[in-house]
Amino acid sequence: MNIKNNLKKFKLLYKINTEWKAYCVKQRYYSLKKHYEKVSVKRDILYKEKEIKSKVNNFLKKQNKNIIILPKGKLKIFYIGTDLGQDSGGIIQGLKKFGKVIFFEQKPGVYGQMLPTIRKDAADFNGKRLLKMIKNISKSDRIHIIIGQMWGSTMALEALQEIRKMGIPVVNISMDDLHSFKHAFNIKKVNGKLSGTAGLIGSIDLACTAVKECCLWYQVEGCPSIYLPPASDPELYYSSTNPKLYDVCFVGANYGIRTKIINAIEKRGINVMCYGNGWPNGRIKLEKLPQIFMQSRIVL
Repeated sequence: MNIKNNLKKFKLLYKINTEWKAYCVKQRYYSLKKHYEKVSVKRDILYKEKEIKSKVNNFLKKQNKNIIILPKGKLKIFYIGTDLGQDSGGIIQGLKKFGKVIFFEQKPGVYGQMLPTIRKDAADFNGKRLLKMIKNISKSDRIHIIIGQMWGSTMALEALQEIRKMGIPVVNISMDDLHSFKHAFNIKKVNGKLSGTAGLIGSIDLACTAVKECCLWYQVEGCPSIYLPPASDPELYYSSTNPKLYDVCFVGANYGIRTKIINAIEKRGINVMCYGNGWPNGRIKLEKLPQIFMQSRIVL
């Protein structure tokens, strides 16, 4: 066991460390927010969602990309994911309604991107694998668009740029820009490149962010973006008249102030069922998730 894991056993040190990290993330966020607001005013940049379609079209035309609008169901989408369990919670089902979906595999039969926690050269590794897959597919078929959930630390920018030169638009979805744009505690430059989602700017054609204010940040950096709020698939998650077994449930990894929030709720006498990495119950199987939600009075 390494030193880091040993130190986590000391509750006081662990608490100080988590509080410090949370403080740093918040301060960097506020600093970044202030920076982009200041720059946008200085450069007279105003984000307007209704203009994004034309901005993307112009952005693609500058790259000599001719986009053909196909009927729903006819697209050939290459999807770059990370966690099959999470991605099977709605996004894969949603993409399949628009056409054929081909999945990125870090190696044959292994879903999703290699992570930098496993390989330091994860971005280069994934980039080479991506190019190999796209080139092999292109010999007999055509990919219309690449959609991924990537960071600068998980995908080589050069690989994305080469794919864009093939005439394939690249779209990135980010659910965590609030703390992973380029200001989270562990977001740093690797070989001169930002490891967060901002590190992809210049290598993607559209950023879909779950944080509305970050649309302006992307625009200031010259990248078209659109607000894509979290949602659920009504075919997977729906209300039920079955008896409620749990007061509150939460599904997600245990980090930051989440333990503090759950403890505060439970101190009020409310039982909270938690699932995910870092919680005693561990992760929950995807097929059981809708049932847990339906059996809970409140879902956090």
